[in-house]
Amino acid sequence: MSNENKYRANSVYYRKRLQKIVNGIDFTNKKIVDLGCGEMILKDLLSNQNVHYIGIDTIDYGVSTTLNQISVGQYFIPKADYIFAIGLVDHLDDLTIWNLYENISNSEAKYLIIGVRNVNTIWPWVVNRNLRFDLKNSLPKYRCTQEKFILKFPFYKQCIELKKVLFARFFSTEVVYYFELKQ
Repeated sequence: MSNENKYRANSVYYRKRLQKIVNGIDFTNKKIVDLGCGEMILKDLLSNQNVHYIGIDTIDYGVSTTLNQISVGQYFIPKADYIFAIGLVDHLDDLTIWNLYENISNSEAKYLIIGVRNVNTIWPWVVNRNLRFDLKNSLPKYRCTQEKFILKFPFYKQCIELKKVLFARFFSTEVVYYFELKQ
């Protein structure tokens, strides 16, 4: 498979995954900061909701001039209504994660939507054994308003949102937390 075909296939998969994550939330006229934005698929996905989008990543994917290329440990969080960090935490060490959380807590953002590998899953090949903490319990000062459990099949470009919580806690490969940071 050529790199262009891989890119298209991954783009389809990430779009499906992000659609499940943003489903049911009205972002109209909101300011969104997308940490680890990659190819800015979220920007395209929300284009019909009139959002103000800022994408931040460590790699310039060459897709837009609105991309802010910044070192992961030094994220400056612009003023925003929503901060997205989908899949970002899996690639960072603990110190960088805490620096990122400190920057988020010092920001003026109202909500944080963050996705992490499910540390309780029965699928051992998905779990990063270096992940040493449960994210939801690591951010006690923030109120978690919602959790979504997603079972991902990247090879098949599919993902399924699991609805039954007890079942989902053990079978999902990703948990997406919706935190309320400020009221």
